[in-house]
Amino acid sequence: MPVKNLLLSLLRPNETGAIAREINLAVKSITDPDPFITKVSGELDTSILNFENRVGKKLKNDVVLQVLEADTARDDLHKNIARYVRGQQYNPVDSAVAAAGEQIYDLLDSHNISLYKEAYTAESNLIDALIIDIEKPEFAGAVATLKLGDAIAQLKQAQRTFEELHVDKSRVASELTVAQIAEFLNPIRDLLPELLTILSSCERREPSKYGKVVAHVNELIMSYNAIARSRKTRKLSTAEPAKAEVSATPVTQ
Repeated sequence: MPVKNLLLSLLRPNETGAIAREINLAVKSITDPDPFITKVSGELDTSILNFENRVGKKLKNDVVLQVLEADTARDDLHKNIARYVRGQQYNPVDSAVAAAGEQIYDLLDSHNISLYKEAYTAESNLIDALIIDIEKPEFAGAVATLKLGDAIAQLKQAQRTFEELHVDKSRVASELTVAQIAEFLNPIRDLLPELLTILSSCERREPSKYGKVVAHVNELIMSYNAIARSRKTRKLSTAEPAKAEVSATPVTQ
């Protein structure tokens, strides 16, 4: 089977580094690989280390890295709440807990249970709306029953932290991403497609030797492509209403 096409241009910097590392680890599991694979894999390994270590140090106190971390923090908090509530709505022992779980889960679902897949601004809007709704009196009983007060407070703080950092990032994003991140990211973007092309050619020649690794690499590619496509689709759908609104605005003389 050929190696699938990776939508590398649609991946965020941290995603590019992550999939490059995962693919390279898979390639290293091959016994006695083609010498060219060994060569390119070694070069990619160096580039990944440079990206993770040198860029990490360079941007340690810069807002771009902080925004990525803040986004991950709010994502994790929302996922934990959703996971917990999803389980509680099927509580077999306490019907009151189950009812509360169902009420809060319906609320989470109405604000997009997978909001972490959204673009930054869309996700922020959804979290802000969720916090406003979940703090309304009609949900107070369910929140108390499920003991969600602390978790909601943490999500609220994480959202506030992200928004503050995201505002800072917007002022310096172009300078940081072009001048600092791209310097270490571009070698990965050059070497990873080359490695995948070689791997695909080797699999055609020796499917019994390379087939298992190619299958695993294709699973990784499909997973990251799905994330990229989902984000692109949501950005486009978010932009369409704005375009329509602009076109519908009357021109004043």
